[in-house]
Amino acid sequence: EDFLAQPFYQLKRLADFSGVSADDKRLEHLVKEVKSPRSYAYQKNQELVHFSEEVNERLKRYGYG
Repeated sequence: EDFLAQPFYQLKRLADFSGVSADDKRLEHLVKEVKSPRSYAYQKNQELVHFSEEVNERLKRYGYG
């Protein structure tokens, strides 16, 4: 969800972390491919909601939820 909310920033962090050279122009091009309205889309799928509930405690340990 953080990625969908701030795709440029998150892509930049990912590129820096992985040692991939990515200039701002390339990142902006990639950001255009991000479908931000998909944020929390899993909540419309009961199977995924159930899965999320099952693994909620595990997700919290990693900063999700």
